[in-house]
Amino acid sequence: MLGDASSDTGTRRSVAPASRSVVDVVAKQVRELRRKQGVSGSRLAEELSRRGIPWDRSTVTKLETGRRGSVTVPELFALAEALEVSPLALLVNLDDRSSAVFPAVETQPAALLWWLQGREPLPGTAAKALLPHPAADLVDDLAKVWQQVRWMERAADAAGDDEMDKTLFLARIRLRRSAAQMNTAGVAVPEQVADYLAEHPVPAEAADG
Repeated sequence: MLGDASSDTGTRRSVAPASRSVVDVVAKQVRELRRKQGVSGSRLAEELSRRGIPWDRSTVTKLETGRRGSVTVPELFALAEALEVSPLALLVNLDDRSSAVFPAVETQPAALLWWLQGREPLPGTAAKALLPHPAADLVDDLAKVWQQVRWMERAADAAGDDEMDKTLFLARIRLRRSAAQMNTAGVAVPEQVADYLAEHPVPAEAADG
Protein backbone atom coordinates (compact mmCIF):
# COMPACT_ATOMS: atom_id res chain seq x y z
CA MET A 1 0.00 0.00 0.00
CA LEU A 2 1.26 3.47 -0.82
CA GLY A 3 2.15 5.53 2.22
CA ASP A 4 2.59 9.20 2.95
CA ALA A 5 6.02 10.79 2.85
CA SER A 6 7.54 14.25 2.92
CA SER A 7 6.71 16.59 0.06
CA ASP A 8 10.39 17.04 -0.81
CA THR A 9 11.67 13.47 -0.81
CA GLY A 10 8.71 11.12 -1.00
CA THR A 11 5.55 10.10 -2.78
CA ARG A 12 2.81 12.68 -2.25
CA ARG A 13 -0.92 12.07 -2.00
CA SER A 14 -3.40 14.68 -3.11
CA VAL A 15 -6.91 14.78 -4.49
CA ALA A 16 -5.79 16.79 -7.50
CA PRO A 17 -2.04 16.47 -8.15
CA ALA A 18 -0.31 19.49 -9.63
CA SER A 19 1.65 17.30 -12.04
CA ARG A 20 0.35 16.12 -15.40
CA SER A 21 -1.36 12.76 -15.66
CA VAL A 22 0.54 9.82 -17.13
CA VAL A 23 -1.42 10.19 -20.38
CA ASP A 24 -0.51 13.89 -20.51
CA VAL A 25 3.16 12.97 -20.20
CA VAL A 26 2.85 10.35 -22.95
CA ALA A 27 1.11 12.90 -25.19
CA LYS A 28 3.83 15.51 -24.64
CA GLN A 29 6.63 13.03 -25.23
CA VAL A 30 5.01 11.68 -28.39
CA ARG A 31 4.46 15.18 -29.76
CA GLU A 32 8.02 16.33 -29.04
CA LEU A 33 9.67 13.16 -30.35
CA ARG A 34 7.53 13.12 -33.48
CA ARG A 35 8.36 16.73 -34.30
CA LYS A 36 12.04 16.30 -33.48
CA GLN A 37 12.21 13.37 -35.88
CA GLY A 38 10.25 15.20 -38.58
CA VAL A 39 7.49 12.59 -38.60
CA SER A 40 4.00 13.77 -39.54
CA GLY A 41 0.92 12.74 -37.61
CA SER A 42 -0.28 10.79 -40.63
CA ARG A 43 3.02 8.92 -40.90
CA LEU A 44 3.00 8.03 -37.20
CA ALA A 45 -0.57 6.73 -37.55
CA GLU A 46 0.52 4.62 -40.53
CA GLU A 47 3.41 3.18 -38.51
CA LEU A 48 1.04 2.24 -35.69
CA SER A 49 -1.42 0.66 -38.12
CA ARG A 50 1.43 -1.36 -39.59
CA ARG A 51 2.04 -2.68 -36.06
CA GLY A 52 -1.57 -3.71 -35.62
CA ILE A 53 -2.81 -0.54 -33.88
CA PRO A 54 -5.54 0.96 -36.14
CA TRP A 55 -4.85 4.67 -35.61
CA ASP A 56 -5.40 7.51 -38.06
CA ARG A 57 -4.14 11.08 -38.09
CA SER A 58 -7.06 12.31 -35.98
CA THR A 59 -6.18 9.80 -33.23
CA VAL A 60 -2.63 11.17 -33.04
CA THR A 61 -4.00 14.72 -32.94
CA LYS A 62 -6.45 13.86 -30.16
CA LEU A 63 -3.67 12.32 -28.06
CA GLU A 64 -1.27 15.20 -28.55
CA THR A 65 -3.91 17.86 -27.79
CA GLY A 66 -5.22 16.21 -24.63
CA ARG A 67 -8.51 15.02 -26.10
CA ARG A 68 -7.74 11.32 -25.66
CA GLY A 69 -7.97 10.25 -22.04
CA SER A 70 -6.20 6.90 -22.20
CA VAL A 71 -3.48 4.91 -23.92
CA THR A 72 -3.48 1.12 -23.81
CA VAL A 73 -0.32 -0.86 -23.12
CA PRO A 74 -0.15 -2.19 -26.73
CA GLU A 75 -0.58 1.38 -28.00
CA LEU A 76 2.22 2.58 -25.71
CA PHE A 77 4.55 -0.16 -26.96
CA ALA A 78 3.70 0.56 -30.59
CA LEU A 79 4.23 4.31 -30.15
CA ALA A 80 7.61 3.73 -28.52
CA GLU A 81 8.77 1.30 -31.19
CA ALA A 82 7.57 3.56 -34.00
CA LEU A 83 9.42 6.51 -32.46
CA GLU A 84 12.51 4.36 -31.80
CA VAL A 85 12.60 4.86 -28.04
CA SER A 86 11.94 2.80 -24.93
CA PRO A 87 8.38 2.88 -23.55
CA LEU A 88 9.93 4.48 -20.47
CA ALA A 89 10.86 7.50 -22.59
CA LEU A 90 7.13 8.10 -23.14
CA LEU A 91 6.12 7.53 -19.52
CA VAL A 92 8.73 9.70 -17.81
CA ASN A 93 9.89 13.24 -18.53
CA LEU A 94 12.91 13.95 -16.32
CA ASP A 95 12.49 17.69 -16.91
CA ASP A 96 9.19 17.66 -15.00
CA ARG A 97 9.23 18.65 -11.34
CA SER A 98 6.86 15.83 -10.40
CA SER A 99 5.12 12.91 -12.09
CA ALA A 100 1.67 11.52 -11.48
CA VAL A 101 1.82 7.81 -10.72
CA PHE A 102 -1.97 7.52 -10.65
CA PRO A 103 -4.68 10.12 -9.96
CA ALA A 104 -4.08 10.56 -6.22
CA VAL A 105 -0.31 10.01 -6.06
CA GLU A 106 2.68 11.80 -7.51
CA THR A 107 6.45 11.52 -7.09
CA GLN A 108 9.68 12.75 -8.66
CA PRO A 109 10.30 11.66 -12.28
CA ALA A 110 13.61 10.01 -11.34
CA ALA A 111 11.90 8.01 -8.58
CA LEU A 112 9.18 6.95 -11.03
CA LEU A 113 11.82 5.86 -13.53
CA TRP A 114 13.62 3.77 -10.89
CA TRP A 115 10.33 2.09 -9.97
CA LEU A 116 9.49 1.31 -13.59
CA GLN A 117 12.99 -0.11 -14.09
CA GLY A 118 12.53 -2.34 -11.05
CA ARG A 119 15.44 -0.68 -9.24
CA GLU A 120 13.70 0.95 -6.27
CA PRO A 121 10.20 0.98 -4.78
CA LEU A 122 8.27 4.24 -4.85
CA PRO A 123 9.29 6.52 -1.97
CA GLY A 124 7.25 5.81 1.14
CA THR A 125 6.35 2.27 0.05
CA ALA A 126 7.72 -1.11 1.03
CA ALA A 127 7.64 -3.27 -2.09
CA LYS A 128 9.19 -6.63 -1.20
CA ALA A 129 9.74 -7.92 -4.72
CA LEU A 130 9.95 -5.37 -7.51
CA LEU A 131 10.78 -8.09 -10.05
CA PRO A 132 9.56 -11.28 -8.38
CA HIS A 133 10.66 -13.77 -11.04
CA PRO A 134 13.66 -15.78 -9.74
CA ALA A 135 15.55 -15.17 -13.00
CA ALA A 136 15.20 -11.38 -12.87
CA ASP A 137 18.77 -10.95 -11.60
CA LEU A 138 20.07 -13.12 -14.46
CA VAL A 139 18.26 -10.91 -16.98
CA ASP A 140 19.77 -7.82 -15.36
CA ASP A 141 23.26 -9.36 -15.39
CA LEU A 142 22.93 -10.24 -19.07
CA ALA A 143 21.87 -6.68 -19.88
CA LYS A 144 24.95 -5.28 -18.13
CA VAL A 145 27.33 -7.64 -19.94
CA TRP A 146 25.58 -6.97 -23.26
CA GLN A 147 26.06 -3.22 -22.82
CA GLN A 148 29.75 -3.80 -22.05
CA VAL A 149 30.19 -5.93 -25.17
CA ARG A 150 28.52 -3.33 -27.40
CA TRP A 151 30.74 -0.59 -25.94
CA MET A 152 33.85 -2.73 -26.44
CA GLU A 153 32.87 -3.47 -30.02
CA ARG A 154 32.87 0.25 -30.77
CA ALA A 155 36.11 0.82 -28.85
CA ALA A 156 37.83 -2.09 -30.63
CA ASP A 157 36.82 -0.74 -34.03
CA ALA A 158 38.24 2.66 -33.11
CA ALA A 159 41.45 1.42 -31.48
CA GLY A 160 42.33 -1.48 -33.74
CA ASP A 161 44.84 -2.97 -31.29
CA ASP A 162 45.33 -6.53 -30.06
CA GLU A 163 44.83 -5.67 -26.39
CA MET A 164 41.32 -4.33 -27.00
CA ASP A 165 40.51 -7.39 -29.13
CA LYS A 166 41.55 -9.60 -26.20
CA THR A 167 39.35 -7.62 -23.82
CA LEU A 168 36.43 -7.95 -26.21
CA PHE A 169 36.99 -11.72 -26.48
CA LEU A 170 36.84 -12.04 -22.68
CA ALA A 171 33.64 -9.99 -22.64
CA ARG A 172 32.10 -12.33 -25.20
CA ILE A 173 32.94 -15.25 -22.93
CA ARG A 174 31.11 -13.54 -20.04
CA LEU A 175 28.18 -12.86 -22.35
CA ARG A 176 27.96 -16.49 -23.41
CA ARG A 177 28.11 -17.67 -19.78
CA SER A 178 25.41 -15.22 -18.77
CA ALA A 179 23.20 -16.36 -21.65
CA ALA A 180 23.79 -20.00 -20.68
CA GLN A 181 22.63 -19.26 -17.15
CA MET A 182 19.42 -17.76 -18.51
CA ASN A 183 18.84 -20.78 -20.71
CA THR A 184 19.35 -23.05 -17.71
CA ALA A 185 16.75 -21.04 -15.81
CA GLY A 186 14.31 -21.53 -18.70
CA VAL A 187 14.28 -17.87 -19.76
CA ALA A 188 14.63 -17.05 -23.46
CA VAL A 189 17.72 -15.01 -24.35
CA PRO A 190 16.86 -11.79 -26.26
CA GLU A 191 17.10 -12.29 -30.01
CA GLN A 192 19.80 -9.66 -30.57
CA VAL A 193 22.08 -11.35 -28.02
CA ALA A 194 21.44 -14.82 -29.43
CA ASP A 195 22.19 -13.58 -32.96
CA TYR A 196 25.40 -11.89 -31.79
CA LEU A 197 26.62 -15.04 -30.06
CA ALA A 198 25.86 -17.08 -33.18
CA GLU A 199 27.92 -14.63 -35.25
CA HIS A 200 30.79 -14.57 -32.74
CA PRO A 201 31.25 -18.14 -31.48
CA VAL A 202 33.43 -18.76 -28.44
CA PRO A 203 35.32 -22.08 -28.05
CA ALA A 204 33.44 -24.37 -25.67
CA GLU A 205 36.48 -24.85 -23.44
CA ALA A 206 36.80 -21.07 -23.04
CA ALA A 207 33.12 -20.57 -22.28
CA ASP A 208 33.06 -23.44 -19.77
CA GLY A 209 36.33 -22.52 -18.10
